[in-house]
Amino acid sequence: MIKRYFLMVFTIFLFSVSACETESKKAIPPEFVVNRVTDMYSMKDGKHFIYLSSNMNRAYDYGRVAIVEIKEDGMVSFKDSVLVPSIAGKMSVCENEETVYVTSRDLQAVTRYKIMKRDGGYKFDHLDSTDGYIPDHIKTETEPNAVIITPDGKKLFVTHIISGSLSVIDLDNWEKLSTHDLRKGVTSIVLDNLSGYYIASHRESGLISVIDTFETVNNFYLDVLEVDLGFPTQGYDMRSIKQSSDGVSLYGAFRNYAKSTTADTAPQLVNFQILTENRVEVEILFSVALRGLLGEIAVMPYSTGEEDNLVEGELIFVASPGEKTVFIVDSIQRKVIDEIEVEKDGKCDPYQLHYKKKGENHGILFVSCFIHDKILFYDIDTSSSSLYSLKGVIK
Repeated sequence: MIKRYFLMVFTIFLFSVSACETESKKAIPPEFVVNRVTDMYSMKDGKHFIYLSSNMNRAYDYGRVAIVEIKEDGMVSFKDSVLVPSIAGKMSVCENEETVYVTSRDLQAVTRYKIMKRDGGYKFDHLDSTDGYIPDHIKTETEPNAVIITPDGKKLFVTHIISGSLSVIDLDNWEKLSTHDLRKGVTSIVLDNLSGYYIASHRESGLISVIDTFETVNNFYLDVLEVDLGFPTQGYDMRSIKQSSDGVSLYGAFRNYAKSTTADTAPQLVNFQILTENRVEVEILFSVALRGLLGEIAVMPYSTGEEDNLVEGELIFVASPGEKTVFIVDSIQRKVIDEIEVEKDGKCDPYQLHYKKKGENHGILFVSCFIHDKILFYDIDTSSSSLYSLKGVIK
């Protein structure tokens, strides 16, 4: 689990492997302090949960990937973890859930780890040889962060929060193919199912990047178009974007960019659509005013009514670390309908969010606390008189 103090002890094992594997060194993860969760993922079995965490003190320069099992009653059981080098950025798990790819910001690289089923649970192992706890890795540009695997599972797109570039990694051959300029630092990247383009959001920029890809027998090509969202402002941050559950629009957590800490940044949730009929452009569908600095977004589909009166909508959860709350926005009403005041459940500045569907109109919302050693998770049920309730804590 997440610990505060540690004694770093490394034990290195050399072991022989079968003919279909290569010899590697296995680094045993020590106990250590971690005070920021940077990414989260729910396994398809509905029980296991992976989180990527990182020490924010660059003097220590490490992070880890950990997996836990969450029982129906909310009890949490730690299963395994693996140490990752450098300040951890983001992660992406492949479709068959056998490999996780992690960006290491100070190392300026991508590392990968094997996820193995064992004894009814999961274990991690290195896919590449290691020197201490630093495995062989692929170098990228300055401070790699958000990543996404292409639908065919063959490419990994690595974005960079400082340089603003995008690197393409060939996962079959485990090599970097190319790097492309996206100007400003990238905060997140998603695949827009409607247009087929990848969409990247930026910090300190009034643009989003629309990324088109195509491949021939011998080459992989990538085109980037910068599109202005059309807000009347000099520049702004969009810290997170998420695809809508029906795949036809996108949500962005947006604020006006201002160097003054006392300026009104007009934070808001924006729902927009990528149009491609004549040329690529953006249509703003609606926006909802919020408060404070904004973190990440999670989306939950829901329905109400029956047959001819069936109405389908979404709840959009938006973290606000400064306000110590998670806003709940209804896409049909286009307004904030409730707030999860996470401070009531212990000290927490919410930033990362992750939603896992459990059934119709029912799921679990995971909320990471920015500089606190825990993840809160809430039961969300639109059919209940109480929309949300705290289910458990990972700490």
